[in-house]
Amino acid sequence: MRPLQPERAAFELLVLVSGRLDGEAEIALVDREGTTLRTERIRGNVLAWIGSDWYSPDAVLRYLPRAGTHGTLSVRYRFGTL
Repeated sequence: MRPLQPERAAFELLVLVSGRLDGEAEIALVDREGTTLRTERIRGNVLAWIGSDWYSPDAVLRYLPRAGTHGTLSVRYRFGTL
């Protein structure tokens, strides 16, 4: 994920994951060094917010399905920039 205007300094990141899963999965917010900063387990009807102070120009949202997981998810994100 990257800000729409990467030349502007980021100070926060908000991520919304929504949808439906049959089974369970894990989503993780990861910085550019590969450090996991936030982790959420999701299942069923999903509406999960992940937010953090954020000072990097990019981010990774990692999805880790568990056995028997299928469904549909939507990811929306917004970088707060100066």
